[in-house]
Amino acid sequence: MGRPSLRVLVALALAACSDEAPEAPPSPAADPAPPSPEPIAPPPAPEPPSLAPDEEARFGRVTLHPGFTPDPRTLGGDAGGPLDASTLAEGCAGFVAPAPAHVVDADGSFAELRFLVRPEDDDAVGLVLRDPGGVFHCVVPPEAGEGTVLAMPIAPGRHALWVSARSAALRPAYVLGISELTATELASLAR
Repeated sequence: MGRPSLRVLVALALAACSDEAPEAPPSPAADPAPPSPEPIAPPPAPEPPSLAPDEEARFGRVTLHPGFTPDPRTLGGDAGGPLDASTLAEGCAGFVAPAPAHVVDADGSFAELRFLVRPEDDDAVGLVLRDPGGVFHCVVPPEAGEGTVLAMPIAPGRHALWVSARSAALRPAYVLGISELTATELASLAR
């Protein structure tokens, strides 16, 4: 048998090519998805105010020694503030300002000193006292229109006193009396 002609070889090559599936054109490279933006964190919440027992008294500072006169000593101010007093110690309630309302410097020991606070309107106020050792003593705000009394032994030193309101939005005016006499009544306190 002779050699196939060039024409036969080309025909065979074309036939072979037509039986194969045509090559798919190369697909263009898919663009990578753009990176998603990082979520923007909200700004940090402002720090809540904190108690500042060593700041100056907002409504007065007094120095008392056993047997002081006049008795009662009276002071006044506006109760309340943004701080929840229940975070200070068990048994505390109401809302107070960061700085103390009053500071009492005891120049001697008292067997019992009475702190009497009366709201000037039909509201309720409580007491928070921080003794020189950093211990809190509290009387919760009573029913509206009633006063509060905290009676306790007092050691020498700085006693910071806050007058609390029932709500952070309230700022009731009050009269505070400080007395060694058990006969001192809330009703008798005048600003």
